[in-house]
Amino acid sequence: MTATTAVQDWLSLKARIDTLVTDPVLQRFEPNAVVTPPAGLAPFLLISDVRNDNDRNGWVSSDLNERSGTLILAVQWPLAAPVSHVQLMQIGGTIADHFPADLRMGRLRVTRNADVLQPYVEGAYRVVVVRVLWSSV
Repeated sequence: MTATTAVQDWLSLKARIDTLVTDPVLQRFEPNAVVTPPAGLAPFLLISDVRNDNDRNGWVSSDLNERSGTLILAVQWPLAAPVSHVQLMQIGGTIADHFPADLRMGRLRVTRNADVLQPYVEGAYRVVVVRVLWSSV
């Protein structure tokens, strides 16, 4: 995979992320961004994109290489800010619903409905992770 392909893939994912609407509004931190949590007790969203090794589906053309990965969207909610388990799961569900199975994003598609993982506590935050599996079209 060339850097150009990786950038195009990221821009496809980012374009979809940019249309995500949450309540409350979550400040977003993209991969490799310096994370400075918002002032006060505001929750925020950490974004990661983990790439898998390419799969080659043919002998002749490099165009047949299938790219895939996992987009990880982690809601970070300060422990000192009140929120229920149900509210965290609802926010996760709203994010997951934004990435339904077979959604096309440029040359990528979501391979199955996004997963909302069980919320947990890490450091000073409650965390709920949404996992979006994607592959090239």
